[in-house]
Amino acid sequence: MRQAKHYQVIMHHEAATEMTDLVGYIRNSLLNKAAATEQSKYFMQAIASLHSNALRCPRWAVMRDGTVIRRLYVKNYVLIYSVQKNYVHILHAFYARQDYKNRI
Repeated sequence: MRQAKHYQVIMHHEAATEMTDLVGYIRNSLLNKAAATEQSKYFMQAIASLHSNALRCPRWAVMRDGTVIRRLYVKNYVLIYSVQKNYVHILHAFYARQDYKNRI
């Protein structure tokens, strides 16, 4: 029986800053604090699932060096990441598609 591949998740500095902003935005913008906490937990669980299932999202783009970029959509959030060997590199995190379109 084959064991599932386990990936180590690495968050780049820009992505870490964006994630902090996202979680703060979620908690400050929603009036119902319980719903805000639940939504931020859901987002973090989706990121944690990348440890065991990083290739579940379809390929979005292939860079010149062969790096494959993937997108993970979680409700109103977009997570852009790449998988190289046993590592998942989280590159960016955005709130809603409009914010995402403005940055790309």
